Amino acid sequence: MRKILFLFGLLASLSACGWDAFLREPNVYDALTPPYRISFATELDESQGDFSALSLAVEMWNDAHDGLLVLDRDPTSDFLVYVGPYDDLLENAVAGSLRIPEGQLCAIYVPTESVDKAYVLAHEIGHCLGFDHTQNAGSIMYHEPRDFSAITPDIVMVLDDLVAAGENP
Repeated sequence: MRKILFLFGLLASLSACGWDAFLREPNVYDALTPPYRISFATELDESQGDFSALSLAVEMWNDAHDGLLVLDRDPTSDFLVYVGPYDDLLENAVAGSLRIPEGQLCAIYVPTESVDKAYVLAHEIGHCLGFDHTQNAGSIMYHEPRDFSAITPDIVMVLDDLVAAGENP
């Protein structure tokens, strides 16, 4: 019993010191100004990319913050999705995204072989929104998103703060 009380006290004191910071959702931006338009880069990417997977990924983010993303079929969108064979994409990567500067354009690369395409897309959209990887294995921003990954309450809180900052510069 004493050991349990000691461990509980230790965990409580570590928590007060911020030991759980590694689970938080880091973001590189000071503000976000939605809505952001997202589209496949070309008709070929759309045909290979499974439009329903992108729709699900967009829905996940819009459930976190209403009106954050708009699914578009315009190749001049803010976020463009490129789909191709694994070898044509980033070396030694499951997928990738590239923000060009300050979120003005974000290119998302997804291999056609990707199994959990919706979750990979949602993860890469998170990078486009400024989120980095987290140590929280249940988060969509964990380095390997899975079909049980979710947009965590921490992400929702950060999104709300960033959108509010974008509305009141």
